[in-house]
Amino acid sequence: MQQLWVMPTKKRQETPHMTDIFELLRGTDPNDPQYKKKPVIVQGMTGSYGSIHTKNIISYGTNIVAGVTPGKGGTTFETGDIPIHDTVQQAVDATGSQ
Repeated sequence: MQQLWVMPTKKRQETPHMTDIFELLRGTDPNDPQYKKKPVIVQGMTGSYGSIHTKNIISYGTNIVAGVTPGKGGTTFETGDIPIHDTVQQAVDATGSQ
């Protein structure tokens, strides 16, 4: 009979101030005029996984203003209304996102 040895691992510590990504995207105060309207830039949105996830987050109501895929700048996403840029800097400059 073979004996299996398991090495103890370090317990992963949770960060006490982790921010929920959805909180960042939609805000925390429904009375805030920017609530659910913050512009989002998606990197890699034209790839096989990226396009699936982008369609999902569009259906959730996320305000996607641009995508970034090197070599595909100047095109638009499958929906036809979201511009694709070659770099994040180009997307930020074009959309005024922060």
